[in-house]
Amino acid sequence: MRFEESHTNFASTVSRMILEVYVKKPWLAFLLSFLIAGAGFAYLGKWTWALLNLSGAIAVGLVVYRFSPDSLSMASTVVAAASGSLAMTAAKTMNAKFVQQSAASPLSR
Repeated sequence: MRFEESHTNFASTVSRMILEVYVKKPWLAFLLSFLIAGAGFAYLGKWTWALLNLSGAIAVGLVVYRFSPDSLSMASTVVAAASGSLAMTAAKTMNAKFVQQSAASPLSR
């Protein structure tokens, strides 16, 4: 009985340590992408999405600058908020999948 208890405690400790390492902070992904488009995706390790997000933000900025330079400030705020929201949603999705997978792993039993 004691061995089973210690094994269970060890497994739960290891599971918590793994979660702390691999689970990303959604608020940090939001903040990074709000400040620099794509940085939140880079934090998540999604480099293709980071480049697409940065390219899209630059493209929107160029189009707005070309056709309505007076709206550039508002447009940049909207793009920053959208970029941050996308990164935050991606972090939450990644975390949910990871927690689900780790719950199903034999180590967590």
